[in-house]
Amino acid sequence: ALRASREDVCVPGEQRPGESAGWCAIGIFRGKSENNHGTLWRSAYQLGASFIFTVQARHEAGAAARSLGAGTADTTGAWRHLPCFRYGSFDELASSQPEACCLVAVEMGGE
Repeated sequence: ALRASREDVCVPGEQRPGESAGWCAIGIFRGKSENNHGTLWRSAYQLGASFIFTVQARHEAGAAARSLGAGTADTTGAWRHLPCFRYGSFDELASSQPEACCLVAVEMGGE
């Protein structure tokens, strides 16, 4: 379980010197198919995210790249513009979390 500590708390509006705007990324936990991955890529591109990530993807890791992107759901070709980071566990994601970055989780009726 992820527990917030003083170091994990973001200050609203906190910005580093030289940054003109913030950034965001969206990811998926245990995505089941290339179409899930493609939808993630397309959604991130449309919402202006800087990158995407997956945690414990259940589809073959290289399948999306071999099919030139992310399956049929990535109709925008977003894979050419946004990098994807793959994590084997939530702990791996949490340990790679950038400084001053907050994680926000949204449950979408999963099992």
